[in-house]
Formats: sequence, structure tokens, C-alpha cells
Amino acid sequence: MTNSENLLYMMRINQRALKALLDDITEEESMVRGRDSLLHIRWLTGHLVYNVKHVLAMIGSLPVMLPSSYKQLFDRGSAITNDPKAYPSLAALRSELLDLHDRLIDVLPGVSDDDLDEPLPKDAGFNAVRLNAASFMCMHTFYHCGQIAMIRRVLGRERSFG
Repeated sequence: MTNSENLLYMMRINQRALKALLDDITEEESMVRGRDSLLHIRWLTGHLVYNVKHVLAMIGSLPVMLPSSYKQLFDRGSAITNDPKAYPSLAALRSELLDLHDRLIDVLPGVSDDDLDEPLPKDAGFNAVRLNAASFMCMHTFYHCGQIAMIRRVLGRERSFG
């Protein structure tokens, strides 16, 4: 199996997990944080949207233009609010996330292992080759899938998979 095929496999697993975790969550439920003030599903979904654009850049795809507010709302270290009006709807974020994952899955078969072995540009924020950076971002997505799974338990939901 090639590196691009392995990366594609991880991205497909992430997409299936995200669909299973987000499909039945309501707008109201997407703002629940639990008694420990966990990250709510709406922020986690927006954070994943914000970060998928980095993965596309890492594999050499055309840039993705997101609303300028996404950096402030969803970047690492952003302030989390309980006000649902501060964020796009979960439906919009979910759709955007799954569309970006579809784009990743469509683009990746055209990316060669040689492309993935190229170092990222210095301004990318990762000191790595494209494959290692994209693999890290796949792990990052699955980490946040685990956080969404925890909130689902707070909501009284059964496991989505596994």
C-alpha cells in the first residue's frame, strides 16, 4: 500500500466517524458542554473545519477560503462561548466539514508518494514532510472525534461506533 493510499484510508475512517458522531446531534445539543465545561460539539466541528483547510494545503491542493471569522472562532486557543449566535449553525459546519473531507478524498488519489515526501514550506507551521503533517492532522481529527464521543455520552447517547 502506498503512502497516499494509507492517508486516504485514514481520511475515510475519519469521515465515517464524523458522520456517525454528528448525524443526529441537534443545534441545541451542539452547545452542551457538560458539568466539566468540555468543548461543545459546535466548537469542535468548527475547529475541524478550520483545520481541514490546512490538510488540503499540506497535500498540495488549491487553497480553501473560509470566512475570516473562523480563525478567531475556531483556531487553537480561541475563547469558547456558550452563545450559539456566536457560531455558524451545526448544520452549516457539518456540511462544510463533510464537503471538505469529500474534497480531500477526491484530491488524494492524484497525490503521489513523491509529492507527500516533499517538505512543507517554512511558513506552513509544521517542520515536516507533507505526509507526516497530513498524518498528524488525521490523528488530530480522530482525537477530536473522541471529544465529541464524550459529549454524546453526556447527552445520554449510545456509542456511534466501536
